[in-house]
This record gives sequence, C-alpha cells and structure tokens, in this order.
Amino acid sequence: YYQERLAAIHEALQDVPRAERTRIYVAGNDMMSTYGAESTWHYEVLDAGGVNVAAALTGGGSQGVSMEQIMLWDPQVVVLDNACQDDVEDVLTDPRWAGISAVQEGRVFRASPGYIGPWGRPHLESAMARVWLADRLYPDTLDLDIAAEAATFYERVYGREFGDAELAAILGE
Repeated sequence: YYQERLAAIHEALQDVPRAERTRIYVAGNDMMSTYGAESTWHYEVLDAGGVNVAAALTGGGSQGVSMEQIMLWDPQVVVLDNACQDDVEDVLTDPRWAGISAVQEGRVFRASPGYIGPWGRPHLESAMARVWLADRLYPDTLDLDIAAEAATFYERVYGREFGDAELAAILGE
C-alpha cells in the first residue's frame, strides 16, 4: 500500500517545482513549537510532497520557535500534532496568526489520533499519515477519497473491515 500510494502521489506531483510546493508548519506540543529535519514529521511532509518550513532546525523532538519566525516562514498549511495542546479553532481565531497564509485560507488541520498510535510517530500508520497529508497539501491535484484510502489501508494492514464510525474516529473527524 505504502509504496503504491507514494508512487502515485509522487507521479501526480512530479511537475510541481520545488519552489511551488506547499509550505507546511507542524505544531508540536503547542503552536510555538515545531519539528525540524530530524523528525518523523519532516519525512512525512517530504513524502507528501510538501516543504517543511522548519527543516533547518536540528535535533529531534519539537523545538520552540518565535511568532516572528513563523511569520517569515508564512506556511500555507498548518498541521497540529496530536500532542498539540491547542485546537484548530484556537489557531484560526488567534490574532497573532491572522496574517499567516494557512489561517487566511482556513488550511489548519489536526493530525489523526490513529488506530494504534498518533500520526507523526514512527510506526505502521505513518504510511496512512503521508497519504492524508498529501491530500491536505494538494486537494485539487490529487483528488483523493481519504475515507476510502483509510478503509483500504486499515483493512490491508489489520486484516479486517473498519466501519464508517471507526474510520471517522481514526481520521479524527
């Protein structure tokens, strides 16, 4: 599944130059922390065809950043890690974030709690996290049905069908 879906995503995005790839900020424990190049999130962003605005940060785990730095990065998408103490609505209504492109476009999302563990961590479900993230970054280009993708993924991985309510819970909907 993982290799098939990533190949399809990469093929669909092959003509999108790096300079035009979607810039993403992944909030860590709170909105003022993020993940650099030595994190699982960084690789999920890359595999999804995005650009991690915090790639220059070194060290593992989430790291504190300033609002000024976030403004300079001006991410087009913001994803709240499952551990983030803030909610999507908090970000969308916080005046400090009002000038950020992702907030202006309403492209702020919370990562899934997953089935066996939250996305953004190094485990089996990170394959599905990459597909979900690619859909959030390029919804018009990829035109994915995330519920159907999740149903296929979880059935293949766990060997059973998941109902709509289970899938909605896994996807954080």
